[in-house]
Amino acid sequence: MLAAVTLLAALPTGRPYAPVTGLTAVLTALAVAAPPLAGRTAAPTTLRLLVPLLLAVTPVLVAVQAWIRYAFRGRVTGPSYL
Repeated sequence: MLAAVTLLAALPTGRPYAPVTGLTAVLTALAVAAPPLAGRTAAPTTLRLLVPLLLAVTPVLVAVQAWIRYAFRGRVTGPSYL
Protein backbone atom coordinates (compact mmCIF):
# COMPACT_ATOMS: atom_id res chain seq x y z
CA MET A 1 0.00 0.00 0.00
CA LEU A 2 2.80 2.42 0.86
CA ALA A 3 4.50 1.68 -2.47
CA ALA A 4 1.29 2.52 -4.34
CA VAL A 5 0.95 5.79 -2.44
CA THR A 6 4.56 6.68 -3.16
CA LEU A 7 4.19 5.88 -6.86
CA LEU A 8 0.93 7.81 -7.17
CA ALA A 9 2.44 10.74 -5.30
CA ALA A 10 5.38 10.81 -7.70
CA LEU A 11 3.24 10.95 -10.85
CA PRO A 12 1.96 14.56 -10.54
CA THR A 13 5.50 15.89 -10.11
CA GLY A 14 6.78 14.52 -13.42
CA ARG A 15 9.64 12.76 -11.67
CA PRO A 16 8.77 9.07 -11.40
CA TYR A 17 9.91 7.35 -8.23
CA ALA A 18 11.00 10.62 -6.66
CA PRO A 19 9.90 10.93 -3.06
CA VAL A 20 7.16 13.48 -2.65
CA THR A 21 6.49 15.47 0.46
CA GLY A 22 4.09 18.16 1.48
CA LEU A 23 0.63 18.79 0.11
CA THR A 24 0.98 16.45 -2.89
CA ALA A 25 1.78 13.50 -0.65
CA VAL A 26 -1.10 14.25 1.71
CA LEU A 27 -3.64 14.66 -1.11
CA THR A 28 -2.47 11.47 -2.79
CA ALA A 29 -2.66 9.50 0.45
CA LEU A 30 -6.21 10.76 1.01
CA ALA A 31 -7.20 9.84 -2.55
CA VAL A 32 -5.82 6.32 -2.18
CA ALA A 33 -7.50 5.86 1.20
CA ALA A 34 -10.91 7.14 0.00
CA PRO A 35 -13.69 4.59 -0.44
CA PRO A 36 -14.50 3.50 -4.00
CA LEU A 37 -16.52 6.02 -5.98
CA ALA A 38 -18.98 3.45 -7.34
CA GLY A 39 -21.06 3.61 -4.19
CA ARG A 40 -20.94 7.39 -3.98
CA THR A 41 -22.23 8.38 -7.41
CA ALA A 42 -25.58 9.92 -8.22
CA ALA A 43 -28.67 7.86 -8.86
CA PRO A 44 -28.98 6.39 -12.38
CA THR A 45 -32.05 8.51 -13.13
CA THR A 46 -30.13 11.66 -12.27
CA LEU A 47 -27.23 10.62 -14.46
CA ARG A 48 -29.57 9.81 -17.35
CA LEU A 49 -30.83 13.39 -17.14
CA LEU A 50 -27.58 15.25 -16.50
CA VAL A 51 -25.16 13.51 -18.86
CA PRO A 52 -27.03 14.36 -22.10
CA LEU A 53 -27.56 17.92 -20.90
CA LEU A 54 -23.87 18.31 -20.13
CA LEU A 55 -22.93 16.80 -23.48
CA ALA A 56 -25.16 19.36 -25.20
CA VAL A 57 -24.17 22.41 -23.15
CA THR A 58 -20.40 21.91 -22.92
CA PRO A 59 -19.65 22.43 -26.65
CA VAL A 60 -21.78 25.58 -26.60
CA LEU A 61 -19.83 26.95 -23.66
CA VAL A 62 -16.51 26.13 -25.33
CA ALA A 63 -17.67 27.79 -28.57
CA VAL A 64 -18.77 30.95 -26.75
CA GLN A 65 -15.45 31.08 -24.90
CA ALA A 66 -13.55 30.76 -28.21
CA TRP A 67 -15.74 33.45 -29.78
CA ILE A 68 -15.09 35.84 -26.87
CA ARG A 69 -11.36 35.20 -27.08
CA TYR A 70 -11.44 35.86 -30.81
CA ALA A 71 -13.52 39.02 -30.40
CA PHE A 72 -11.20 40.50 -27.75
CA ARG A 73 -7.90 39.12 -29.03
CA GLY A 74 -6.38 42.57 -29.44
CA ARG A 75 -4.84 44.12 -26.40
CA VAL A 76 -6.97 46.84 -24.92
CA THR A 77 -4.84 49.81 -23.94
CA GLY A 78 -7.59 52.26 -23.10
CA PRO A 79 -11.16 53.24 -23.80
CA SER A 80 -11.95 53.58 -27.49
CA TYR A 81 -13.89 56.83 -26.97
CA LEU A 82 -10.78 58.82 -25.95
